[in-house]
Amino acid sequence: MKQSLRRLLAALLVTVFVTAPVAGVLAAAPAPHATMHAEAEGTPHAEGVAPAAHHSDYSRAAAEDHHWWIGKDLIPASARQQVAELLVAGKGSQFLFGDPAESVDVGHVFMAILVFLIGLGLALAARRKVIGQVLPPRTLGAAALFDIVMDALMGIMESMMPRERALKYLPLMTAVAIFILLSNLLGLVPGFLPPTSNLNTTLALGAMAFVVYNVAGIRAQGFVKYFKHFMGPIPALAPLMFPIELVSHLVRPVSLAIRLAGNMFGDHQVVFVFVAFTIPLLPLPIMALGLLVCLIQTVVFTMLFIVYIALATETHDEHDAHDHGHAAEHGAEPAPAH
Repeated sequence: MKQSLRRLLAALLVTVFVTAPVAGVLAAAPAPHATMHAEAEGTPHAEGVAPAAHHSDYSRAAAEDHHWWIGKDLIPASARQQVAELLVAGKGSQFLFGDPAESVDVGHVFMAILVFLIGLGLALAARRKVIGQVLPPRTLGAAALFDIVMDALMGIMESMMPRERALKYLPLMTAVAIFILLSNLLGLVPGFLPPTSNLNTTLALGAMAFVVYNVAGIRAQGFVKYFKHFMGPIPALAPLMFPIELVSHLVRPVSLAIRLAGNMFGDHQVVFVFVAFTIPLLPLPIMALGLLVCLIQTVVFTMLFIVYIALATETHDEHDAHDHGHAAEHGAEPAPAH
């Protein structure tokens, strides 16, 4: 395990030393589309002759095209434009905030696909490694990564819900944690964009969490009993409690999305600024702090998701048993159940 960790750190250092100067030079270089636009504006045209329309791979006005990232050179602008038109439902359509398709960032879509492929490859490699194995893996690899993540998640979930229910939602929680972790870590590699730094990605994750925990609560308690909890324990306060609870539930996916996107956007911008100095050793301390931010944000999102599921699926008997267990731990006499 120690030897694998040393190899991983050595590979990370080599990657930073090689890519940081190149990424810094490319980031500091002026965008080709700006040069072409300047030349086009400064070139006189004959009277009555319109300038020739030309299509370039750098003609999009999206914010992500104003600095270098790997998709800018590997993915044609026409392909990125087509994806943007799909997102805004047609060419020339206005986006949610009034932006045309040419100004819509689509890098998070391609980076999310890359993260999905990496996660799928790790899952298949881990599955092949653990088939027929009883003991946990000794070396750091895909199987060890999933073993660590699943063991940590299972410990958290068992402290909030019965083991059977924890095992039921463990695959989903593992998939969410791995996707967010890989997306966050992608931002530490020069030239890549973390999908979780875009609000569209995090809003999709938040909406998924909102649907899952509400459906889980309805299936566990029934439709009427689940929404009855929104009215509070006192019937006289139900007209006041119901809108408050409803708003608090509607805010949950938004708060999850803004928290994750804001932290990862700030972390990525700081790393990008230090990489742009083209000094190989300079980004290392910032990348170490960025690694900590990636881990913390993964834990925060996943843990809140688990808490929402535990609260939504908790029955009255489980709540009483949980209270009795806490009373027994503190040496107090548990209150009789009513």
